[in-house]
Amino acid sequence: MSNILANNQKIASSHKIATLHESYTQASKCQIDEEQFVTLLTFYPAMLVVGADGSIDDEESIYVKHIAKFMANNYGESHSQEVRSLEKQFDAALHFLYEHQSQWEAPFLQVLHNYLQEIPLLKENIAEVMLMFADSSHCISAQENKVIRDVAEFLEIDIALFDLN
Repeated sequence: MSNILANNQKIASSHKIATLHESYTQASKCQIDEEQFVTLLTFYPAMLVVGADGSIDDEESIYVKHIAKFMANNYGESHSQEVRSLEKQFDAALHFLYEHQSQWEAPFLQVLHNYLQEIPLLKENIAEVMLMFADSSHCISAQENKVIRDVAEFLEIDIALFDLN
């Protein structure tokens, strides 16, 4: 009986990903497939950290490009035309999310929360990427610290192993 329940939960979770993917790509006009969308979903908390102070300045824009590059490199070698094109799509997708954060933050985090229930091993990676981008300026600001703690709490990520002081 528990296998049936687990399968139904996976189907329900993937349906939520599919639904959010469809809504997001229609609104953003970004042309990323569902697998690429899951990558965007898992890197979204890092984007929240980069924009924690309420704006993305020129220096932080470079970090957004780095996030997009990390995401795209999951799909091939960075010098290939397809990966460079995907990197541009991810960069546009991240900027769209930042510009429309009030509309997309809650659904993205909720679907990510559900996804992490299926694949809890990703939690540590998400925490590490958030911290990496927060610490890229060699100092985690109070705003970044708060975003990391709030997102980690919502996603049920244990950040006790990470030094946030």
